[in-house]
Amino acid sequence: MGQKINPVSLRVGLNQLWDSRWAHNLKYSQYFKQDLLVRSFIEDLCNYQDLMLGKCAVWRVSSLEGLSYGFGKKEHVKPYLLIYSQVYVPQKVHSVHASWAQKQEWKKTFEDTISKHLDDYLNNAFSVGLLVDAIYEESTYGVKRPKGKADGELGVNADVVKWLLNKDCAFIAQWIANSFQRRKGMKEICKTIDKCMDYIQEEQKDTKFKLSGIKITCSGRFKLTDNEKRRNKMARIKTFKKGQVPLQTLKRHINYHTSTAYTADGTSGIKVWISYEPSYIN
Repeated sequence: MGQKINPVSLRVGLNQLWDSRWAHNLKYSQYFKQDLLVRSFIEDLCNYQDLMLGKCAVWRVSSLEGLSYGFGKKEHVKPYLLIYSQVYVPQKVHSVHASWAQKQEWKKTFEDTISKHLDDYLNNAFSVGLLVDAIYEESTYGVKRPKGKADGELGVNADVVKWLLNKDCAFIAQWIANSFQRRKGMKEICKTIDKCMDYIQEEQKDTKFKLSGIKITCSGRFKLTDNEKRRNKMARIKTFKKGQVPLQTLKRHINYHTSTAYTADGTSGIKVWISYEPSYIN
């Protein structure tokens, strides 16, 4: 069967769902173009505000008011365009000591900005419904220290642990890309992920899904260590793997995402696979 790069397309209908859920026999190309532009605008807005965009799903639903069994004249009712997106908000964007009301006000302003631009672009042809799931950055003080390890030997990132538990490949890939742009080495990044995986296996027992493994492939002109000085800056490919990531086993749940790091030496591509399986509790 060969190697499978993107495992999501093979698992649609088994254990994966479509990110865009709509169908049309006449305006398919128009709707497809609109979906691409909607995703591109939200991604560009997140990059402009130093945010990280996770899952983004689009639904198109006909209005029930426009459906009628009679033969009389029906008024034109706008269909619904529903958008759901996950956004990671770092501490430099929001204050750690900000109140919950201030965070909700920032979230409402962010949603209004997206809705206003989408209404202008779509010429008010749709009733846009937007839901932004804002995830705020946390500190490492909330992570429980494993037994037999000192505080300085922990090295666990609370956000990476949360992303691994939620199988968020998008956030992990963008976090690696941002680390490359801050001139961090791949070995240090992989050590942090390795410690987070060990922490999850030791501490997180009663979870709905059990992590089976993670695989990260980086290609480009990136650094292996923080203080690496390369004379020959040729592109290279490095892979980090922990656990099992069977791409050809269709019954295994696998999430996948890519990201790009833009550095002074050139661009670097990041691919992340996370394999997990449901934990059956008797």
